[in-house]
Amino acid sequence: MKICHCLSDLNIQSSARVLIFMPHPDDEAVFISGLLYQLSQDHIPTRVITCTRGEASTLRYGLSPRANLAKARYKELTQAFSILGINDFQILSLPDGGLGGKRRQIVALIKHQLHKFNPTCVITLEPDGIYGHPDHVALSHFVTQTVPANLRVLYATVRPNFTLPKAAHMAKITVINPALPDYQFNLSSHHIFIKIKTILTHHSQFKIALKKIPEIIFFISNRIPTHEYFANRFD
Repeated sequence: MKICHCLSDLNIQSSARVLIFMPHPDDEAVFISGLLYQLSQDHIPTRVITCTRGEASTLRYGLSPRANLAKARYKELTQAFSILGINDFQILSLPDGGLGGKRRQIVALIKHQLHKFNPTCVITLEPDGIYGHPDHVALSHFVTQTVPANLRVLYATVRPNFTLPKAAHMAKITVINPALPDYQFNLSSHHIFIKIKTILTHHSQFKIALKKIPEIIFFISNRIPTHEYFANRFD
C-alpha cells in the first residue's frame, strides 16, 4: 500500500479530470471529503454525481416529524459541497434503497457523463459497498461494468481489518470483504478539520452526544477522520 500526501502520489496529475459517483448524501463526506477538498484546492476539474437524496434513512436528528428528509439532506449536501469547494455537482432523485432496480437509467447516466465530462479518472465506492449496502454495491457494479477498461477507476475503500458498522445488517450479500487499498491518503490537520466539519454538516445523520460515543469510537478506530483509502479497479 502506497502512502500518499498529495494528489500526484495518487497518480492524479494537474491535467486530470475527475468524475465521481456516490449513492447518497454523506457518502462523499465520510469516504472522500479529504480528497474532494484537495481536488478543489488544486483546481482539478471535478464533478460529483449523487444518485439519491437519502430519503429512506431512519435518522432524522434535529428534524420535526413533518420535515421532508429528502429536502433536508439535499440542503445538507449542498452545504457540504460549499465547504469542500466543489461547484460542479448534481443531486439526483433516484430511489434511496432502490438503485439496483434502476440499472438501465444509471448506465445511461454514466455513459452520458463520460461523454459530457470526458474524465481521466472515475471514482466510486468499492464493489462490496464498504459494508454491503445494496445501493453502494449496485452503483459500484454499474460503474465498473460501464466505464471502459482503458479509463482509470479508483474505488474509495477502507483500511485493512475495517470493523463493519451496525448498518451491515442491511446487506444482501453474505460475505463482505471491502477491497484492500492500494493507496492510503494521509490527511493533514487542516484536511481533518475540513472533513469533520463536512461530516457534521450532514447533521440529520450525524450527532455528537454521550450516547453516540460508540459511533465516535467506531469512526476513530477505523481512521475515518484522518485517512482515506483507495483501490485500483478490478473486474
